[in-house]
Amino acid sequence: MRTQAALARGIGVLDDLRERGLIRRQPDPADRRARLLSLTRAGRQLRDAVQAAIQQREERLLDRLPEEDRRGFLNALQALAALSPSEIGRE
Repeated sequence: MRTQAALARGIGVLDDLRERGLIRRQPDPADRRARLLSLTRAGRQLRDAVQAAIQQREERLLDRLPEEDRRGFLNALQALAALSPSEIGRE
């Protein structure tokens, strides 16, 4: 459940992204009360640049590990990422 304050912050973020030309907000033809969000060309370019920078930093960091340790670390991350929210909350 989201609080009203969290929702207001989220809307503010969307407004900022729209003002910066990174997203479009268009009426949903199936539900006129809803808005559909999509990336603009500038938004896609920014997303791609950020993803490339993250990938480069990950590679530089992982290059410091021996190959066997690197494989084990990545396998462990994949196993953790595959957990469902209910599995994460178990104690």
